[in-house]
Amino acid sequence: MDKEKRKRLGLAGLLVVLIGVLIWQFVLADDSGEPATAASGPVAGQRGPKPSKAVADENGEGYRPLPLAALERGRSSASEPTRNIFTYYVPPPKPYVPPPPPPTPLKITSISPASVYAGTVDTPLQVTGTELPPDCRIYVNGQSLPSTVKEGAEVTATIPKSLMTSPSQLQVEVRDDGGGLYSNKLTLLVNPAPPPPYRYVGRIDNLAFLSGGGGPPDERFPLLLGTVIDKRWKLISIGDEQLMMEDTLLQVQHPVRLSPEGSTASLNTPPEPVPPQQQMRDVRRQLMRQRGIEAAEEDEDSDHKDPDRP
Repeated sequence: MDKEKRKRLGLAGLLVVLIGVLIWQFVLADDSGEPATAASGPVAGQRGPKPSKAVADENGEGYRPLPLAALERGRSSASEPTRNIFTYYVPPPKPYVPPPPPPTPLKITSISPASVYAGTVDTPLQVTGTELPPDCRIYVNGQSLPSTVKEGAEVTATIPKSLMTSPSQLQVEVRDDGGGLYSNKLTLLVNPAPPPPYRYVGRIDNLAFLSGGGGPPDERFPLLLGTVIDKRWKLISIGDEQLMMEDTLLQVQHPVRLSPEGSTASLNTPPEPVPPQQQMRDVRRQLMRQRGIEAAEEDEDSDHKDPDRP
């Protein structure tokens, strides 16, 4: 053979070998488990998971199982295991601060009287303010009273005695007829009325025996039914257990219960040193003295009423 034929045979052999290598690499690698192409390998600089070998099924056909473990590792490495996406910070609510009340459109500065006694009769009330409307009314504990406005700075009304039956504090304010304008509130004190300064120690029919009133504690003096003593206290009823006295200044009635130190029986039986006749004479003398004082007071009052009387 010459050299030309040997070259052709060598080239043909190399070509056959090259074709066999290509067939092995691209065709037969799926069945043998070797990598088929370089494109399916790991990226440069990274280590990829080792490919699993093909497994034959019932029909003898090969298939490659999915790399689940590698997928789980990749997903766990990409996520943050210590972070809970459903947990987030909720700031605490701010404490509620109510807004300040709006200023009252009307203003009252004083009331007269500032205090009254419990149990008194209807009492006039005067309220002083600034720029009061002509249709305003006085309200006491929310109850409207018929009122009269004087020059826009003074309102007068009468408090009924039903609002002053017992010691309390009454809230006084001024509103207009429509109810849209109102004033600040002032307090009217209802104080307990002063009681009579006497003790009830006994009785004989319409004659009551009292003690106290600024005199010696052991001194007893008689008081006839309907008589006024100290120009203020009037005896209006007498009972075995208590009597009723009226304060003529405040027109308030007070019960005075029988004191334990005296009783009707003890008065009917006077002490031994004083004879009964002497006791009755003393009682009559005191009664006449009281009636004489009252008559003198009536004459004095009539003189003041009629100065031309001779």
